[in-house]
Amino acid sequence: MLLSLSVILVCVNVTGQDSPGSSSTSGFLNGRFWNKTSVDAQITFLLGFEHGVESAATNGNYKETVNAFYPSGFTNMDYLKEYMEGLNKLYSDRENILIPLPVAIHYCSLKLGGTLTNAQLEQKLIEMRKTASDGQEKKP
Repeated sequence: MLLSLSVILVCVNVTGQDSPGSSSTSGFLNGRFWNKTSVDAQITFLLGFEHGVESAATNGNYKETVNAFYPSGFTNMDYLKEYMEGLNKLYSDRENILIPLPVAIHYCSLKLGGTLTNAQLEQKLIEMRKTASDGQEKKP
């Protein structure tokens, strides 16, 4: 509980109005945040994210949505190393820097799940970049 609260406080503190060069896109932390954050903070973020997802699944009517978010049998905590590597690789490409973290985590889940072809994953990535870019441009 304390860990989740810490992540929420960090996220609220870091996110504000998006501006060019900011660490958020459409109000969500993005690759700029991820790339400038320590490994310990990245792990804390992922664990807090997982706690939030699990809380939504168990305390609300979101079980189907949550189950669709992660590949069957996968959770953030089970595959922390794979998610860290996936996010680091994704955000090492500057074209992906504006993609919000929750969207990037979902993309990593799709890759880990192995149900999409490389062409489908590439199309998903193109869509994510466009959406993130559009979200950044709409801000005043």
